[in-house]
Amino acid sequence: MSAAPEPDERRATWPERDRRSGPDRRRRPTRLWDSLVGPRRRQGGRRAEDRPGLYVDVYHPSDVALVLTVFVLNLLDAFFTLSILERGGREENPLMERLLEAGQETFLYEKCFLVGFWLVLLVVHKNFRLARIGLWLLLAVYLGVFAWHVFLHARALSGA
Repeated sequence: MSAAPEPDERRATWPERDRRSGPDRRRRPTRLWDSLVGPRRRQGGRRAEDRPGLYVDVYHPSDVALVLTVFVLNLLDAFFTLSILERGGREENPLMERLLEAGQETFLYEKCFLVGFWLVLLVVHKNFRLARIGLWLLLAVYLGVFAWHVFLHARALSGA
């Protein structure tokens, strides 16, 4: 029966080998503001299989650009709608029509709040397939609405 190898003879494997670099961050407690600032914020998973369905607190610039683009298109839709209404047009969306009945200011606030709320909800879930589809679908819808408004304004300006 052979004796177990001496510790210096056996190869260090995961349980015995400390693979961390730098000081142990767990030696001091987490401060309240550590979750808001600092380099240790989660931008993505460490492994490829972690990425789908992972929540992050730092967003890629393309995600921010997508959300801002949809929000700006939403604002343009609101202002184009008000412009068309002043020229005798009508709102086709029943929900927005009800908001317009409460006044233009209420319409703008509520439209921005509703779209902003859903955009935040979708971008928080951006690593989930359905949320990504929703974000890109919103962009496509608002681009279509924007194109329709441009068409209507061009037609009105040409006198057609």
